Amino acid sequence: EPAHQLLMQLYAQAGQRSAALRQYRACAQLLAQELGVQPSDETVRIYDTIRAAPSVQASAASTSVMHTPMPRTDTTLVGRDAERERLRARYVAAQTGAVAVIEGPPGIGKTRLADDLLAFAREQHAPVLVARCYDGEAGLAYAPVAALLHEATMLLERQGRLNDLPRDQIAEVARLVPVLARRFNLPEAAPVTGPDGRRRFFEAVTDLLLIVCRGAAPGVVLIDDVHWADGASLDLLAFLARRWRGHPGLLLLTWRVGYHPSTAKYRRLVDDRTSSGDFSKNLQYVDSGRCRRTTH
Repeated sequence: EPAHQLLMQLYAQAGQRSAALRQYRACAQLLAQELGVQPSDETVRIYDTIRAAPSVQASAASTSVMHTPMPRTDTTLVGRDAERERLRARYVAAQTGAVAVIEGPPGIGKTRLADDLLAFAREQHAPVLVARCYDGEAGLAYAPVAALLHEATMLLERQGRLNDLPRDQIAEVARLVPVLARRFNLPEAAPVTGPDGRRRFFEAVTDLLLIVCRGAAPGVVLIDDVHWADGASLDLLAFLARRWRGHPGLLLLTWRVGYHPSTAKYRRLVDDRTSSGDFSKNLQYVDSGRCRRTTH
């Protein structure tokens, strides 16, 4: 764990804030899977410091091993003013639920645009959950969903709300967060079988994420690089998107244009919503590659 802490600090000092936050999530997931524990208070403190920092440079006070400040990296988002303002406007209007997609070719700035929105949401004291899909992890079922739930349950625990969750919901979520089963002394969960079992599991995950998004301002759930998501996660995220209506919060997805055929499922989801009533007005499509947007 100290090695993960140092990596987080080095990434932040080098101006790679997103990489530092990803390192924390990787550490949290590894600790839960291998040891059944959560990150230490010191690791969480470093994470919170980096996440709350006004710039990508970590505070020098966050570590005792970094003595020489590194040059500050300019973090201004250039050339995306229109997209940034549209995303922010969609977030501000997300009291009754909104889904947004950022699509574009590699390296165009999809993640940077999404991170800018997350920083804006944090300024409003909104809860933020982030999961990123990774190349080569398509065979790991629910990998990004597990990362989201780890963050969600830790946030609820820090807020003192985790114990208020229904026992059956905790049991379902514990399938992807094993530390919950040990903490609440739950029996080993049976495999998810049949449509009813899958529906209960999906509903428990969806309800938990929606609960977290109810804060001082609507929460944001970001799933980055969806083109690398596994099939099980795609099914659950589609279920989540369909049930986002009427709940405060923004579900934000990013993927590479034309990279993976599985993303066609989300394009169909967006297209289907164009004729689904009022909720269709909350769906926003942002093409970061050509700097334009189509609103459905």
